[in-house]
Amino acid sequence: PVGLFGSSDYLSLFSLAAPWQQAASHVQVFKLYPEMASFSDADLSNLLADLKRRNISLALEWPVLSSSTCGAGIEGFGGNVLPFAQRIQALGGTLSYLAMEQPFQWGSLYTGANSCQWTAQQVAANALVQVNQAATVFPNILVGDISAVPAFPDAGSDWATKFGIWFDTWRSLTGAPLAFFHVDVNWTEPNWPAAVAAIRPVAAQRGIPFGMAYNGFLTNETDLAWMTAAENHFVEYEVTDGNAPPDQVNFQSWNPNPTHVLPETDPTAFTYLIDRYFRTRTQVNVART
Repeated sequence: PVGLFGSSDYLSLFSLAAPWQQAASHVQVFKLYPEMASFSDADLSNLLADLKRRNISLALEWPVLSSSTCGAGIEGFGGNVLPFAQRIQALGGTLSYLAMEQPFQWGSLYTGANSCQWTAQQVAANALVQVNQAATVFPNILVGDISAVPAFPDAGSDWATKFGIWFDTWRSLTGAPLAFFHVDVNWTEPNWPAAVAAIRPVAAQRGIPFGMAYNGFLTNETDLAWMTAAENHFVEYEVTDGNAPPDQVNFQSWNPNPTHVLPETDPTAFTYLIDRYFRTRTQVNVART
């Protein structure tokens, strides 16, 4: 809605001397999108080689659903993942993770125009078409889900229970639980802490690693404002509210900001946020004697 955007120095991440050594040491997985199609072979090959040198695994977030009767223009519905997997392999990369882009949320819970409103079984069976294609190239690929919370206002108060049914259905159909479940928190909703508290144990009870994406707001008009908002979100959740850190932490932006990723010493650069999260945290204890 705000036009094309991205970090101007994104491709500079993938060089030996790139100034994000400390942040990179904390990164275990680096995720790409279908937009990788715009990379030249040289740039993508360099990216893959640098991640391998840093011992960072590769993930691809993908809209795995498809239909000829519904889903038109709806998030989560995409297309053929196979050419992307084949290209990664041809350029020397290994795709370790496939992050399904909100399949249950958009394939089942969404009731707007062109919605499919499938059962959990139908969503899982449909998603498996693309998952199985990726697995023909990378047989050991692990598959997880990323969804927004709180869920749609009209999803009902039992939306977290419905996600439990989705998790169980996926395991029943595939023989394995989701490799992870990440939430894209809608920070503009006042009840977001309650929503996270509702869905986190649903994943934990099923042995699914729970993750959160820490980011800022679309409305932030400067890099510093976005970075400050992102830090405030993990401070609020983990420090102020006293919640245990998520099993996995996802640093990700769908917004115009931040406009650059380097260097990690710059408080307005994206990699600085990773260092802030993993810094040695101070703690004050008070005892009355």
